[in-house]
Amino acid sequence: MPVTDHPHLSVIVPFYNEEQNIRRMHAAIVDAITPLGVPFEMVLVNDGSRDRTLEIAIEVAKADPRVRVVNFRRNYGQTPAMAAGIEHARGK
Repeated sequence: MPVTDHPHLSVIVPFYNEEQNIRRMHAAIVDAITPLGVPFEMVLVNDGSRDRTLEIAIEVAKADPRVRVVNFRRNYGQTPAMAAGIEHARGK
């Protein structure tokens, strides 16, 4: 699926200390949405993780231009993380 500046769908995923799960989550989302043929993006929100979550999220974003990363310097919780993801989303 080509990358677009105007995706139809934005998938927002907040993470907190989830270094083991980011790549698997990315793959699962890609596998679920790609067959739909809908241009999409992923907004990964690092909610102040203290492990390698941010580092791995950035690696995923470098490998897949549909992925963008929002980073919180400290943990604010799921609701603010989702709100930040929505604010940065470009999907319809």
